[in-house]
Amino acid sequence: MLLLVLRRHPDTDPERSEGEGEGPRISHGTNARATLLPLLLLFFLSFPQGTCFAFPANPLHPKTMDKIAALTEILTQNPTDAFARYALAMAFSAEGREAEALAEFDRIIEHTPDYVPAYQMSAQQLLKANHPDAARTRLEAGLEAAARSSNTHAASEMQAMLDDLG
Repeated sequence: MLLLVLRRHPDTDPERSEGEGEGPRISHGTNARATLLPLLLLFFLSFPQGTCFAFPANPLHPKTMDKIAALTEILTQNPTDAFARYALAMAFSAEGREAEALAEFDRIIEHTPDYVPAYQMSAQQLLKANHPDAARTRLEAGLEAAARSSNTHAASEMQAMLDDLG
């Protein structure tokens, strides 16, 4: 959690001594810029000294199960949607549901064999699950898919993963 405490320092406003005047001094000179920062400063400086603001350090995100349910619904309408299936696999992976994530990656590769990210991410998932031989096989297949689709960036990343495997 981020905690912001506002205090005015007399050196920041040379025309006022401490305790004089209400609110911040506004300058409309040629150097004044219309940006969000000055507006935020004006907002925060309009509160009395010592006012505390608390903001969550990590904003709340939609629940993963809602994401999984939404993606599952999308896939009932279009079972071969590689992007939605990839997002579902990543959602399962984020929840630690490795077997379900790997099953979704397998379905992507079955229906869309040139969807290169599925090879790379499933290989990472296999490595996490301590299956280096399966990961190696997946990376080799991914390199072939990357060559077919001219995806040199993914190919270089998968080749580096293969090199790390030895």
